[in-house]
Order: sequence, then C-alpha cells, then structure tokens
Amino acid sequence: MLMNTENLDAATQIKRAEPNIVSVTIRLFGTAKQAAALTRFVIDAPSRCSVRQLTCLVQEAVPALVGPVIDKDTLELKPSHTFNHNGTLFIEDSVILRTGDEILLFSSQAGG
Repeated sequence: MLMNTENLDAATQIKRAEPNIVSVTIRLFGTAKQAAALTRFVIDAPSRCSVRQLTCLVQEAVPALVGPVIDKDTLELKPSHTFNHNGTLFIEDSVILRTGDEILLFSSQAGG
C-alpha cells in the first residue's frame, strides 16, 4: 500500500528519513531563557548531532532566540553562547545524543 506523504508534517518526515532520532530536552539559562520566555522545551534530533544541526533545530523550535542568542545572518550560536551536554561536556563540534539527554544553552560569559 502506497502512502501519500505530502500532508505529513516536517518532523514526521524527518523521523522516517532518519531512523536514529532521539528526543532531548533543551534547558535555557540567562539571555536565552529571557528571550524565549521558557525554561525548557523538547526537540527531536539526530543521535549524532553537530552544533550547527542543534542550533537549527533550536531556532526552528523557538524563533525568538534568533537575534539575542542565535546570529541573524549565520544562524549560528553567538560567540557568547554555548551548548552543554548533560551538564558535563561543552559541545564544540558534534555530540552523540540519547533519548532523555539534556542540552543546556547558556551564555559562556557570566558575571560574578
């Protein structure tokens, strides 16, 4: 039986195209928290995910982060912001994700 995929939403199409999709929680701090008016949200991401992919998924989920946290022109994290994996590892290039992981998004420049 053939299925018409024209009406499937983008997330469903991604899941079908990429079998290694996991659900992760994005936790926001500082400027990101203020800009989004959220403390956390859940996204579906590839299990092997680059910073670029992660940034794009975050931007799609919360467009209000573009400008204050994500550069408008490059759609990359501003140099003053960083991702952290499960509170233990700063993500510099790519990361292996598992369902239930937490990605922390915060400013790397904090006052004391």
